[in-house]
Amino acid sequence: MKRPTLHKLILSILLFAISFLALFTSHKSSAFADWYSSTIYPLFVSSIGRFFGIFQFSVSEIGLYIFVILLFLSLIRMLISSIYKMYAQKKNPAWLGYGSSLLLLCGCLFTIYTFFCGINYGHTSFAEKYHLESGQYTLAELTSLCNELTDQLNTLSEDLQDRARAAMFSLGAAYPELSGYYPQPKGLLFPAFLSVQNLSGIYSPFTIEANYNSAMVSYNLPFTICHELSHLRGFMQEEEANYI
Repeated sequence: MKRPTLHKLILSILLFAISFLALFTSHKSSAFADWYSSTIYPLFVSSIGRFFGIFQFSVSEIGLYIFVILLFLSLIRMLISSIYKMYAQKKNPAWLGYGSSLLLLCGCLFTIYTFFCGINYGHTSFAEKYHLESGQYTLAELTSLCNELTDQLNTLSEDLQDRARAAMFSLGAAYPELSGYYPQPKGLLFPAFLSVQNLSGIYSPFTIEANYNSAMVSYNLPFTICHELSHLRGFMQEEEANYI
């Protein structure tokens, strides 16, 4: 085995080991996950999230398309090279070198996911942190609330994207766990990617972007944008992001 290939394999194993250890620790200790999400993770949001927020388009969306194309081309190249080496009777098969590179890439992506998203799943819930209790409500009360929200939404129908982001900023004044920098949410250029999966939005841990399905009807935008931005404060559970 060539030395570069061996180095890639060793580095890949280290990355996976570190990531699994971090995930295991956060799963077993909410104190660790709380500390990480309130001290370390915000640094990534305010730096990496701020950087990718410069771009008007979703960097994660474009990156995904480029990644798929490059992966397809690499597989073709590996296949051609393997066939050539097999007929040339060379000892080192091409797939070993490409395989180690692919494993290293997976290790890097998994590590990014772990530290930009995965650890936060061990975070103490929003309800526990602020001692919120669920209650019983009548149909009339729920109907009244829906009507009130509908009236407010109709009044604030302009600039929904900016208003949703501003709402998250202001919410941080009442709930310190929600305070901090929020990057600009982005609609996907090709929303069919989400539509076929019945998804209204998606948080990208690789670029720390809040993406939403730009093909949705406008009244769904505020909820979806606030939901995705909630993930940037370390609340990864879907039901919690819905509540926030």
